[in-house]
Amino acid sequence: MPILAWIYRCIMGSGSSLSSRSSTPERKIPEINRKNSICHENWNGHVITNDVAPILISRDCCEEFQIKIEKPKPVLGSISEGNSEHALIQGVYFLVFDHFKGIDEINTLSKYGVANFRSTGHGLPVYGMGQPSGVGLHCVVNYLQNETQEDVIFMNLRDEPVLFLNHDGDLKPYTPRFKDSLLQNITSRSKPKQVEAAIAKEVIQIATTDEDNQFYFYNDVMNLMEDPHKYHVQFFDDFQTTEEVYAQYLLSRPKTKYLRLPFCSSSSPSEDAVDSFLSLVKEMPGFFDHANTTLPAFVVNCQTGQGRTTVAMVMCCLLLSHKRGYQEQIGGAKIPKHEVKKEEQGQFLSVCKLVELLPNGLEIQKEVDVMINICGELINIREEMYDSKNKMTNLQQDYNINGVSARSYFLSRTLKYLERYCFLIIFNAYLHDQFSQMFLCSFQSWMRQRPEFVRLLSQKNCTQENATSSILTKAGCVLVSDESFESDVMGSKLDVGVSNFRSVAGIPTYGMAQPTFKGLEQLMSYLTDNKHRHPVVHLFNLRSDLVVDCNGETYSPKSKNDLGTNIFHANISIEDVEEKETRLKNEILSDKSSLEVHTDIKQPSVNMEFKSVMTMREMYESKVSDGDKLIYHHFPMSNYENSPTEENFDSIMAVLQDLKEFYTDEDGPALLFSCHNGKTWTTVGMIIAGLVCWHKRGFPVGTKVGQQERVSLPNAEYTKGEFAIVMELVRRLPKGLQVKREVDLMLDKCSETMTPMHYHLREIIFSTCNKIKTCSKENKKSLLMLSLAYLERYIYLILFNCYLHMERASEWKKTFTNWMKETGYQVGAYKTLNMLNFHDVKELEETDVYSCRERWMENCQNIEFSTATKVCHSVQFK
Repeated sequence: MPILAWIYRCIMGSGSSLSSRSSTPERKIPEINRKNSICHENWNGHVITNDVAPILISRDCCEEFQIKIEKPKPVLGSISEGNSEHALIQGVYFLVFDHFKGIDEINTLSKYGVANFRSTGHGLPVYGMGQPSGVGLHCVVNYLQNETQEDVIFMNLRDEPVLFLNHDGDLKPYTPRFKDSLLQNITSRSKPKQVEAAIAKEVIQIATTDEDNQFYFYNDVMNLMEDPHKYHVQFFDDFQTTEEVYAQYLLSRPKTKYLRLPFCSSSSPSEDAVDSFLSLVKEMPGFFDHANTTLPAFVVNCQTGQGRTTVAMVMCCLLLSHKRGYQEQIGGAKIPKHEVKKEEQGQFLSVCKLVELLPNGLEIQKEVDVMINICGELINIREEMYDSKNKMTNLQQDYNINGVSARSYFLSRTLKYLERYCFLIIFNAYLHDQFSQMFLCSFQSWMRQRPEFVRLLSQKNCTQENATSSILTKAGCVLVSDESFESDVMGSKLDVGVSNFRSVAGIPTYGMAQPTFKGLEQLMSYLTDNKHRHPVVHLFNLRSDLVVDCNGETYSPKSKNDLGTNIFHANISIEDVEEKETRLKNEILSDKSSLEVHTDIKQPSVNMEFKSVMTMREMYESKVSDGDKLIYHHFPMSNYENSPTEENFDSIMAVLQDLKEFYTDEDGPALLFSCHNGKTWTTVGMIIAGLVCWHKRGFPVGTKVGQQERVSLPNAEYTKGEFAIVMELVRRLPKGLQVKREVDLMLDKCSETMTPMHYHLREIIFSTCNKIKTCSKENKKSLLMLSLAYLERYIYLILFNCYLHMERASEWKKTFTNWMKETGYQVGAYKTLNMLNFHDVKELEETDVYSCRERWMENCQNIEFSTATKVCHSVQFK
């Protein structure tokens, strides 16, 4: 016996050998093992699997080899109490049939083999449908052949993983679902192909350890009496991925193309998805040839064939109308004009602003409205938007829908369709600009040159023109005192009357929390006394949530379900804020009974009557009437987890660049910044003002090479802000290292006077992302988003300082917004912002990368009414 065979036999036991023949002419395979045996035409024998190891047996009964395989035991679970316990996919998922009762709303399943199959008509070969099975897909292909459609593009919009079980002569779709959300699809972060392949492999591995090679499937999660079902799954042919199924039925047609276009069910398509779609269109010969009047057909599907499918159908119709030329007569069929219905009166503010930003915006919007109408057999995007908003506004008493409050449900639905409506207008504007150039500029690059569109899609405003709904009653809000969040960690209230008051050494820049009327009075006396001698105080109010002064204390409305969270109004104009505060004031005064108020969020509410109510404007006007020299500026910023917008920088810069005296006289005007807690936005405002001051007065010691303190702590490069993504951008900026050093010194200067607040932007970036390594899986995304928001804020400050350097010679006549669109775009600023990550930090190499739109949308979850642009407004009281 060869030495290797002898060693192998010693290890595996005497029952295994490389070439041992049985003394009997034939060995009978036990019946229990025959169930697990695998016969293959190219293998002259059997593969027998058991609990010990797989064994290869040849037909002459020669045992070839035996290999021990250690397989991890799957996690077991049951879908509900009383149901069978079985193995779960990836330890958490159940496999649920993709179709459900009532999915086929227009009754096309029996005729076409798929749910909700329809065409747009009007000479535009665009079709929509729900998720087809294998047989259903075959029926659709045959239907298109009968319609003599040659060039056909199938677009599958499923962002969630879908796998097909070979059962009863059909390939039936199943999707993984969480136990607590069996009616909701999971998202695969635009990687459905990889997830599907991994799930298929895991299911087969688990099934082949079963005596009958079966796995558990659920056909009706609304009625679990007959579930789960055990189906045979032994080979990859029994359980196929989406790509395999579509390839099986489509690739035999030479002029048929297939595209998997992951499209999140709760938002609009990403820029990458649009570019993938248009890249496939550009590959079609003759598409841009005006002499070629033949139109390709588009067949689109999502799960139900409704929301996502309708959006993609409108996109395809817009594209084809640009090819043929937009006209009221297409293919001999008249397209009806869009007529505004009574319930659609009053444009959403986001739509109004978008139309204003676009050249020929109204015409572009009208074209979208027409295409939405001809694609609206199942879902009319515009009508859904208004209908959901009306249901939310007219809600008298809250109730639950699918486990969430009705108000939250209708608000989420309103914002979803509002985003999609705005996206389609933007997409049509892109077609107007780029179709004649054959999409020379990609949609992603085009959007990067227009960041205001990205912010608009991220921060929708569901407020309509002339809205007069209640702020407290119908909105489910209650007044909460700012004092209930009192956290004067700086201990300044006793001395100057306001919380968290501090200054930056060497420049007249100050910060504080929200002041009361009496506190502001005491602080003004402090800043204008003989010691400080500031002739005037510029007060910058950076709050975007509503605030009113009631009986000498400040209050703001908050949700009854979340008393600790401010309701921000992202990028809203000062006119809108003041109008809402006036409505809130009138609502409080008109309520003749006592109001429910929280003076301490840790204690039950109390009923109070207010005799005196003032808006913030009125509070400062009454202070100025006493003779104090106060100039009030209100620049509402977004929530604390977002970065300042380009317009936020321009708002502050517009005031500072006109001040001539503060850089020649140290006793010049005081720059006083305020937000709710005096921490987050107040600090950002102080940094912006401090950098401008240095550019006008000269930079102090500490900004030149070799003047910085040496740091020898672990991970010192990260506490110094030297992340790989930051340094890549810095190296592309003119004198980028010097620009970064100046920002770093200003951060240090601001931190020196607010040490008890533990808020140093560079350090908090790393400390927050470092927590991701040890936090629970549920908290990883929120911590990652928060740390990326801090990182984005840091990058914006570096870019702003670079702008100050480059535009100083022209006295900053160009705005930061325009500089970012021109110079910032050239150096790849928006490209960097769109791919922020911590992949150079140990143990964070594999964290997800979120685009600007994803981050801004995630950070706007607690924004009730947010518009995408802001009109900067300053008011000087004399």
